[in-house]
Amino acid sequence: TSRPVGAYLYLKPKMEQSVWVFVVPITDEKAALESLAAIGLDVAKDDKAAGLITLTELKVNRWSPFAFLNGVAPVLRFHDKCAYIALQIDAAGILAKAERLIPLKELVNPKETAPIAGTFHIERVPKELHQPLFDLLAQGQQAVGQLEQRAPKDMPKGFPACARQSLLWCERNLTDMLAHGETLNAKFELDGKAGDHDFHVFLTPKAKTTFASSIGAVKKANGRFAQLLTTEATVGVSAALPGPIPAEIRSTAGVFLSDWINLEFGRGLGIPGLDAPIAEMVNKQVAAGQVDLAGAVYGPGKDGLYTALAALGIADAAGTEKAIKAAMKDAPKELGELIQWEALKIGDAKVHTVAIMEGMPENFKKAFGEKSKLYVAFTKDAAYLAIGPDAVARIEKAMTLKPADAVVFNMVMHKEKFKPLAATISGRDFPLPLVAKNELIPLYRFDAHGGDSLHLKLHLGMVLFAFGIRGGP
Repeated sequence: TSRPVGAYLYLKPKMEQSVWVFVVPITDEKAALESLAAIGLDVAKDDKAAGLITLTELKVNRWSPFAFLNGVAPVLRFHDKCAYIALQIDAAGILAKAERLIPLKELVNPKETAPIAGTFHIERVPKELHQPLFDLLAQGQQAVGQLEQRAPKDMPKGFPACARQSLLWCERNLTDMLAHGETLNAKFELDGKAGDHDFHVFLTPKAKTTFASSIGAVKKANGRFAQLLTTEATVGVSAALPGPIPAEIRSTAGVFLSDWINLEFGRGLGIPGLDAPIAEMVNKQVAAGQVDLAGAVYGPGKDGLYTALAALGIADAAGTEKAIKAAMKDAPKELGELIQWEALKIGDAKVHTVAIMEGMPENFKKAFGEKSKLYVAFTKDAAYLAIGPDAVARIEKAMTLKPADAVVFNMVMHKEKFKPLAATISGRDFPLPLVAKNELIPLYRFDAHGGDSLHLKLHLGMVLFAFGIRGGP
């Protein structure tokens, strides 16, 4: 039969006693039993009076995510040209009641085109199951408190406060969702030709509630630099934040990230002295809820070389530039000699250059040019870094971008352009046999925005499977 398969779940106060019921359309009952027997599910008991058939116990490997079903005997009932198969302890009790046999047409939306889709009715969750969810959050708070007391040397000092505020935010929203949430819909879409996967989640609140107001206030991410990921790009990544994000999370996250930057610089990562201005800049940006950044590699050009560009929105870019200049006054002489301050101008922006190629790997030089310099430019609200033969032109073009709707996170690559770049940097060929498209391909993409429902979307590109098979470039 071409009819879709359905399923529903009866939640019990004790989760382990909850019953899954699968509804499988059939054309012949005898053929259905033979198909089950072929996969090791024989008839163990046939209660003809009740119309219930108990199958042999499931044998599931203990390492499987479905290990909890090991030893469970499925119960089967034929009804309305469907096989109702229930799993769990009270399976027979569910199927014995005709009112609990939900018709397949009520489980399947005829307009739904996704291969897998489901609806979770939040208001039907037994109240006995609410508390365990809050208990998990309370355990998280206890773990944060214990971590704060131990104060490991490798832990950023701002982490406990950030984790605590995040857990409190989860608790508030969980309370609101259980009280005013209506449905949670999820679906999985597959592009059979391209092999791309999309996962959607829709959280719908009850109308005219505080939860509905909260969800309606979630705006799409907005920024300038996601637009750097054009068809000219070889590979690229961008990130921007949707809004609004609670002030207490933004402020503590900013402190946490700045502490982490200082910690990493203390371990020898990065140029000494730059930790303070960079940490302060990150703290201010995150605390303000303003994250707009992207990086991309373009090429190869006629000379076979690539150009890399990174851009970051900064509220006080002039202040950050001034702090970096001040910090570099105390840098080692050999490092200071590599920097040429105000080497040129792009519009009103002063551009500084850093001669970094001498210390770079040979393959990096082959990709971006042996004589290329790193160009660093600051405008009033952004910083730009570029290297390669078209560095100045790429910065100049990026400076003209205007704010626009963006996705929260995006990572892309171009199959034919990426292969020679990967080969140059890794020193070996890197075919992508599973990728059919010869264009800009999204690898990962995540987006979130509100409205009548909160919509979360995760995209996974087929190229990821090629990475997994070959182990990366």
